[in-house]
Amino acid sequence: MPVNVHNWFLKKSGIADTANFGPELEFFIFDHAYYDQGINFSKHFVGSREGIWGRGDEDPSNLGYKIRLKEGYFPTPPMDSMQNIRSEMVKWENVVKTTNMAPLN
Repeated sequence: MPVNVHNWFLKKSGIADTANFGPELEFFIFDHAYYDQGINFSKHFVGSREGIWGRGDEDPSNLGYKIRLKEGYFPTPPMDSMQNIRSEMVKWENVVKTTNMAPLN
């Protein structure tokens, strides 16, 4: 539904004057990804050092804390070890939007 329909309903019902909608920045950073497809199968695999599926790895980089399933909606460091790169990506996204730079393909 267009935003103007939502605003019309909100004003008419007396709930509010306006409603503001915006995108939710949600993205994932994987360490590796594999895929394959054959005549009778297809498969995909993603790996991340932050994924709960790696909690039993005996690799020295596994420090034991992992974001538990369904509890990672808004993680903070040290649980989200990628916070710096996420912030940098959002910063550059805003630079591109505000300077009318063409997206890099």
